[in-house]
Parts: sequence; structure tokens; C-alpha cells
Amino acid sequence: MRYFLIMVLVLVFPSLAFSSSVTLNWNVPTTSCDGSPVDDLAGYVVLWGTTPGGPYLNQHNVDDPQATSVSVNVGSVENVTLYFVTVSVDNSGNRSNDNGGCGPSNEVAISFGAVPPSPPTGLTGVAQ
Repeated sequence: MRYFLIMVLVLVFPSLAFSSSVTLNWNVPTTSCDGSPVDDLAGYVVLWGTTPGGPYLNQHNVDDPQATSVSVNVGSVENVTLYFVTVSVDNSGNRSNDNGGCGPSNEVAISFGAVPPSPPTGLTGVAQ
């Protein structure tokens, strides 16, 4: 019964079966946008979308200021390129891409190919 339920979930909700993730890596900033040493870094926001240069309509918060990587679940994607940037956030909620800030990180493009079809179901065999 347990295996049947898993198969039904895979067939009825294929996005659960083929969800994609991306691992991003970066260097912790050592200076603020004005060149002074960073003393109140709170974390990062990963932004992504389907258009180079934005708009970035999706985001994932990273609440660890010492983090240098994160894995982000981007959902079910097929034959699409996603564009990612990160921004730094201070303890007051100011982001490096806010007005007067120095912007986001460089942009990274990651392409996803076709999602393969599900295998056949109901396979049976008879000895000859």
C-alpha cells in the first residue's frame, strides 16, 4: 500500500517528483557599499527569474551572515534558463541593491534541460 501511494503522488503531482535545486556559492563581503568594514551583516537574499538582468520575481532568504553557499529549490523547471543574483542584508534590513547601495552580486545563468517522462506502470511478466 505504501508503494502504491508514492506512485500515485508521483503520477498526480509530477512537480513533486521533478523538483530542481541549485547550489550557489559566494564570498562573504568584507566592506560595506561605502568602503568601510562590514560590522552589521545579517545575511543574504538570493533572487532569481527568467529574464537576464531581472526582474527577479523569486527569492530565498539566508539568515546566516557567515554562509558562503546555499541550495535553493526552484520548483519544477524544464527547458528554461534561470538567472540568479545575491544581495547582502544588514541588521536594519538594508539591502546592497537598495537605492544608494552598490547593487547585487554578479548574475549567474543556470539552464535546465528537459524533464524525462515517468516510467511505464503496471509491468507484468509471464514465464515461457
